[in-house]
Amino acid sequence: TMNHLMAHSAGFEEKILAGAPRTEDDLLPLGEFLKTRMPARIITPGKVSIYSNYGAALAGYIVGQIENTTFNEYIEDNIFTPLNMTLSTFQQPVPQALENNLVQGYYYDYDNEKFEPIPFIYLYETPAGALSSTAKDMAKFMMAHLNNGTYKGIQLLQPSTTQFMHTQHFTIDPRITGFAHGFTEMVLNNKRVLWHGGDLGNTHTAFVLVPEENIGFYVCYNSGSSARYNLFREFFDRYYPVPEVGPVTPPADFKDRAKKFTGYYHSMRNDYSSLMAAPNLIFTTYRIGVAKDGALLILGERYCEIDDLLFRHETYNETIAFLEDSKGKITHFCVNNNPTNTYEKMTGLRSIPLIIITLIITLLGYLAVPITELVYFIIRKVKKEEKADEPTLGVISKWTSIGLMFLTVLFIVGTTLVLLNAEIWFEIPPILIALLVLPFLMIAATAALMFFDFFMWKDQYWDLPKRIIYTNSTVLSIVFIAFLGYWNLIGFNF
Repeated sequence: TMNHLMAHSAGFEEKILAGAPRTEDDLLPLGEFLKTRMPARIITPGKVSIYSNYGAALAGYIVGQIENTTFNEYIEDNIFTPLNMTLSTFQQPVPQALENNLVQGYYYDYDNEKFEPIPFIYLYETPAGALSSTAKDMAKFMMAHLNNGTYKGIQLLQPSTTQFMHTQHFTIDPRITGFAHGFTEMVLNNKRVLWHGGDLGNTHTAFVLVPEENIGFYVCYNSGSSARYNLFREFFDRYYPVPEVGPVTPPADFKDRAKKFTGYYHSMRNDYSSLMAAPNLIFTTYRIGVAKDGALLILGERYCEIDDLLFRHETYNETIAFLEDSKGKITHFCVNNNPTNTYEKMTGLRSIPLIIITLIITLLGYLAVPITELVYFIIRKVKKEEKADEPTLGVISKWTSIGLMFLTVLFIVGTTLVLLNAEIWFEIPPILIALLVLPFLMIAATAALMFFDFFMWKDQYWDLPKRIIYTNSTVLSIVFIAFLGYWNLIGFNF
């Protein structure tokens, strides 16, 4: 279990809604948070790697429980104090004695064209990312790792423990990088790198070890997140240059086999069990196509097959490994040097085209009702006919259908706008709770329409085309409600 947690192969989803405390008063004890915010396990442990803050926090909590203390106290007694890391803490906020060492972070307000300060950011998953430290303190920890667990004569870790932590513990394919014990693997210019990044607010960090060269570096900055990757490239190109790789071309026969790889894939570092499932899926989906010459097209980049289920970028040394099931169908892919995420092939109901088609057809079906009424109105006016008396159920059915259309549009638009607001990271807004009542009204309206449709056909109080249109609207409403249920949008699924 601990190996899966530290290698991020436990198979946890990523919870998003109300996942961060806004203030110190909102913080929960680590154990309470882990019990009340437990994510779903979306795949069998040991199948793929999905970076999980919850998993790392759970591992930290287990350490504290084994040692009969808290995680913070354990780290203080067994790492910070022995290494004299006096400017490091997991406390939130930092102790008063360290406040003067805090660096103010900023974000750029594009509307007002100026930088604005970012307040101290709190985390529920303390072990996963609440560390406040300095480059000098991190260097002490780094040197202990590079010296078989020893720093200035202090044995922080046994050599065997250090070696265990630096050994690969999981990868979806031995031909690409994976996870060591708490470290992410990369291979840069033929050098094996162990590193861990951090991103909080607009602050980004990188803790980098190159064990075979006995070097490392640490960087922390308040800027765009891509800067550290530029630093990696420049550092290794300068000190460990390698010849540029030659271009590759697709095998002559690959185009005939390419279809199994094409389709839509989505990030598995995602929320599966809450109402965020569908919105997150839409924004973390990639399409893999195939070029005329047989190269795979991923985000506009070309990848060519170099081995079974292994592809390399056409011009530089970036590889992608695919997984297939026992029937030979592609299920996942992962990018070399980025094992923090695995991408799952979308099939069946978990399909972007199906989501879009369902929404469009449902809305068109609803629109057919008022359009039909408008057409019948125009025909009567042209023919100068008086409107025939309608049975009460017919009138109620008409307005129920139109009301259902407005409820659906209000729910889709309103929920989308709320979920795009950054406030959902901190709390469930009351407006979202109000919007989540609408599907229950939609269910009631659909049930009423089914009742009305029965008598509409029994008594035949409309002509056949109109009855078909109204019945079709009811059927589509049933389909849409099933769609909402599948995507956790019926009920208060946070």
